This record gives sequence, C-alpha cells and structure tokens, in this order.
Amino acid sequence: MQLYEFEAKAMLARHGVRVPRGGLWPQVPAGLRYPAAVKAQTLAGGRGRRGGVRQVESPAGVGDAVAAVQRMRFDGEPVAEVLVEEWIETEREFYLALTIDRTRSSPLLLASAKGGMEVEDAGDLCRLPIDPWIAPRAHHIRRLGALYGLEAERVAAVVEGAWKAFCALDALLVEINPLGVDRGELIALDARIFVDDNAGYRHPDWPAARGGTPFERGCAGLGATAVEMEDGDVALITSGAGLGMASLDLLVAMGGRPRVLVDLGPVVFQQPEKIAQLIELLAALRPRVILFNFFLQLAACDRLAQGLSAGLVHLPSDAKMVVRMKGVRSDEARAILAPAGIPLYDDLAEGFRAAIAATGA
Repeated sequence: MQLYEFEAKAMLARHGVRVPRGGLWPQVPAGLRYPAAVKAQTLAGGRGRRGGVRQVESPAGVGDAVAAVQRMRFDGEPVAEVLVEEWIETEREFYLALTIDRTRSSPLLLASAKGGMEVEDAGDLCRLPIDPWIAPRAHHIRRLGALYGLEAERVAAVVEGAWKAFCALDALLVEINPLGVDRGELIALDARIFVDDNAGYRHPDWPAARGGTPFERGCAGLGATAVEMEDGDVALITSGAGLGMASLDLLVAMGGRPRVLVDLGPVVFQQPEKIAQLIELLAALRPRVILFNFFLQLAACDRLAQGLSAGLVHLPSDAKMVVRMKGVRSDEARAILAPAGIPLYDDLAEGFRAAIAATGA
C-alpha cells in the first residue's frame, strides 16, 4: 500500500527527518510563511507536470488554488486531500531512497546527486547494499556525503531517519525526491512510502486499504488479497498466490468462468471468524459457486473448516460451496464440514469438475 505524501512526511518527521511546515486544508498552521505550495494528495505520478502543485504568494490565494486542485482528477481518481505547506527555494536537490534488493535479499540504499521528477534518467544512481542486522554504516554516510558534496554529519540525520522509518513501517520503499538543501540543511520536499500489506496486522494504526473495488478493499481489511472480475459465476479462494494462479488457469481450462480470485493471507487461515466474514463479502457478489482450493502444510485445516461452516449462514440459498482441501488435520476438517452438507474433495480435478457442474454450465 502506498501512503499519501502528507502521511509519508509525517512518518519521516517522526523519525527525525526535516520536512516543510504545513498541514492539510483547511487545517493550515497559523503563521505559515509565504509563498506556499498547494499540493494535490494523489497516488498518481507526475502531478507536478499536470498542475497538481501550485505556488501561492499570500493567504488570500490559497482558497482559489485549493478549489482548483480539488476539481482535478489524476488517472481517473479524485484528489483525496490538499496539502498546504511552505514553499522552499532550495540551493540543490538530491534523490534518496531505501528499498529491497530481492536479488541480494537485503535492503538497498539508492542515491543520486540529481533529484527531481526524472531521476530514473539521471544515469548516476548510486546503489549501496545494507546489512539489515547492522543498518547503514559510517562508510555509507561518507559515500553519500561525497556524492552530494556535503559534510557527512549533515547526511547522517536524514539517512538514519529514513532507515528508522523503513524498519518501523515494514516498508518496501521509502523515497525522498527531491531531497533539498535549505540554508545548508537537508529537507524532504516530497516523499513516497510503500508499506508491505502483509505486515498490516502489526500496524493497527495504518489507514484503510486504498484502491480497487469495495469487495477488494473489504478483503484487504481482512488480510486477504482479491481480484474481482466483471463476468463469471465461480468465486475462487486459494491458499497462496502460486496456487491461486494455477487454480485460475485450471478453472478456465475446464470451462469455468471466474468471478473473483482471493488469496488468503497468512493470518486469515487461523481465524475462523475472518473466513466467515469473507464468505459474507462473497455473498454480496452473488456467485453461483464458491470454490475453496487449499493445500495447507503449516496451517490447520480444521480451523479453516470452522470458518467455512460458520459462514454458511451468509450464503444465499441459490449459491453452492465446494471445497477441495488437503493438509494438516484434513480428516478433522472433513468431520466439521460433513454435517453442514459441504462437499469436500481430495482430488483437484474432481473438486473443480464438481464446482463447474454446480454452476449449471
């Protein structure tokens, strides 16, 4: 999930990174210096080129600028909020980011002496692997200081603050672009943060899931990942992304028409009440069949079966539930599902054939 700029800056400021003074409209801090920046809060890129950032010279111009920005849409999405903050005239602008290098399986510090919207084209991006057990070291700070042409002490605070935010948020990306120099001090003029949705259970203060359909957002709130499709009559729920894609291919190859694909998150398996809530969400889509395909090696099948049984009360009378399940405590799961009249299959193809037959296709 991506945070809005104002959220990302608040997180960075909490960990010691300097950001411009400002606030969300209409809660603009008293005594704000002018000129000021009026900035559309959107997850779309390139808002500066598209008129989503405007400079105003006095408080009298803020209202009109805010109204103009609020009328805009970016990639079809309306503006969520409007940030009003001090306009900082910088001496120089840099780029700084922390992300995950999946090849090395370690964090990666990225930096460039040329910040701005087209940093990808700068051609001088510095890449410094970070040991996650040790954090950025003195030699990383010295390297960035030389790159930026600044004293290492001035670079240390922003790197350490960005690292603390990266770790505390379970982030996949913490990006400061541009990172400006204001009277000799570094300041985050803009920021993007992507957090790992799978870590949401550790962060109850995170904002609600964004983007997608109401059903997709509802699944995200439970800790599951969903993709809704326009046509189809089979809701397919699986225990893993790889199994999900294979199940989707098999369903289509056998003549089924998927309505939605749901990958249960690692926390959902052991919480029967969340399984029941998921079925309630699925019922609103009115699929003809809900097909569960699970192969559980660590989670217990009987806990999952308890949720399936409890969720039956939410299922419309004309909808069917078919379960293909193998793994730990599958016999206990069968004993739970049998009295509820839910067919449980061990064989993959047999379960899918039963689901497709139940659609009447």
